[in-house]
Amino acid sequence: MQPVPLYFHFEQAVFGRGFVADIRFLGRATCRREFGSIWMYGVNPGALAEEGGTMQSAYANFRNALVGVFFDLAEEADGFDAFRAAARSFFEATDDESVREWVEAREAVRAGHEPELDSDLDLRRETGEPDSGFTVVEVHPAEVVPELNHFVPNQPNLLAA
Repeated sequence: MQPVPLYFHFEQAVFGRGFVADIRFLGRATCRREFGSIWMYGVNPGALAEEGGTMQSAYANFRNALVGVFFDLAEEADGFDAFRAAARSFFEATDDESVREWVEAREAVRAGHEPELDSDLDLRRETGEPDSGFTVVEVHPAEVVPELNHFVPNQPNLLAA
């Protein structure tokens, strides 16, 4: 089954020991029906997969897991610079097979082969080649601790590649 190639916007404030970081990027993922569920697999960042009964719930679970990774990285970091390096390393970690699969799926969609997966989301088609724009910015030094992290769900922001 042809996977659905997706872009997704990610923005999240993350609290660490003595820092607040603002993470923003455009990520890539593939989505497909497998094992009776909808699965979303990260490309950038890689090493992340989550499932749900619908594309929306799979994305929500994927995003929750992604937020959890960044919260964990903040908890483990000695400071902002260490967190930024770990966050970038996580984002850039991918494998050639995932990238190849995403590119092939995008080329198939752009050639007119629509994936068989029905989406419960209103996906806008991205026709360009957007940059990930990965940024981690220190918002301001603060007397904060990772225990202040909390996830506030928002509406999925996916783009069909």
